[in-house]
Amino acid sequence: MALQIRVFGGRNALVGANEALLCALLVVVFLLGGTGADANLRTLFICIAASALLAWSLVSGGWEAFRKLPRLAQVALVLIPCVPLLQLVPLPPDVWSALPGREAAKSVFALIGATDEWHPLTLTPRSTLFALLMLLAPYAAFFGALTLDDEAQKRSMTLFVALAGLSILVGLVQVGSRGASLDFYNTAHRGNLIGFFANRNHQALMLAIAGVFSVALVTLGMKNRLAALAWSAILSITFLGAVIATTSRAGMGLAILGLLIISCVHFSSQFSRKQWIWL
Repeated sequence: MALQIRVFGGRNALVGANEALLCALLVVVFLLGGTGADANLRTLFICIAASALLAWSLVSGGWEAFRKLPRLAQVALVLIPCVPLLQLVPLPPDVWSALPGREAAKSVFALIGATDEWHPLTLTPRSTLFALLMLLAPYAAFFGALTLDDEAQKRSMTLFVALAGLSILVGLVQVGSRGASLDFYNTAHRGNLIGFFANRNHQALMLAIAGVFSVALVTLGMKNRLAALAWSAILSITFLGAVIATTSRAGMGLAILGLLIISCVHFSSQFSRKQWIWL
């Protein structure tokens, strides 16, 4: 059962802390999580922030909210971490050696005398464990958002869009300087509009999400339908242009798809304000 602590104005202190922790996690992930290639001090800070939010959200209503989700969503949330977990389960030597693509690994294990030992399905256990660890942040953000009311969710979305806008500004400096300024990672995508990221595809995906969020926020916040439509068009063009500047083909496709869907919903009167938040 969720803990209930009431403060002035009837606000639940735990839920209020959830919002603060979620916003803190967003800032930490944006500033430090631009590359997920290896474990380092930046990764440690992200995992600490994510663990705090995940634990806090579960005791402040996240678990109860999870139980109210559609069964398909519950199953998906359980199965996703099972993918790396199952790959880490040690297998008997006969089973492991019968799997395809093990020739090079078997030769190495034969040289060191480890052919009779049990080995996991994955050939890179450290990387698989790291991938499992990287699920902490999205799961923490998801459960944290489940506990928030509509207004708190809108504030979190606004912060996400603002951070995306800041990332665009950083990217413009990167493009203008051909990678000489504000490029935080020495990667092959240096000089592109990558913002706080090391990979242009990651930047493009984030911008595609931010574009959808921005249109949803405008539609939720403006009572004048014509003004909301105008601002939605401006924001859609802005974020789509930023995605195109990343030169990420996957990002372009996702951005166009997301903006088309949110634009169709914009013209539908069937959707309530709460459904807009979920979208």
